[in-house]
Amino acid sequence: MTQHSDAQREQARGNGVAHAGQFGHQAHTPPADFDPGTTTTGVHAYPLSSEPLDGEVTISDDGEDQECVCGNAAVGDGYWLDADPDGKIDPDRQQSTEDADHAVCPKCGRVYENGALFKALGSSAPAVARYDVASPEFQTARQAYEDEIF
Repeated sequence: MTQHSDAQREQARGNGVAHAGQFGHQAHTPPADFDPGTTTTGVHAYPLSSEPLDGEVTISDDGEDQECVCGNAAVGDGYWLDADPDGKIDPDRQQSTEDADHAVCPKCGRVYENGALFKALGSSAPAVARYDVASPEFQTARQAYEDEIF
């Protein structure tokens, strides 16, 4: 490791979260209005995926089931990771009713705003970011969430 990468790692330890672009360019195929380096809402708690930021979550009429385009659903074996307004996965946000909080699909890394989910009963809501689920930062946060919740 170089001194520069050591310094980056130490800087990231300050809050336990790496920021988009912190460990080099994160390739991403953005929609036309996407600002590279952030997301449409500024969510950047973990490295972004190189997969396209496409897809939606479909919400049942009663709001009990939310199914991501990847097939993960709240009903059955699926579940969602709860995240704060910055997109940081946080088990203390479980079942949050705050519009500014987020739901993260643990299977594909798509991030959805709670406010959009609440307004989309019987409809769908777009993803606002997509995390790299293979990144060590995401995997560590997911495991810590699962250890506390399950």
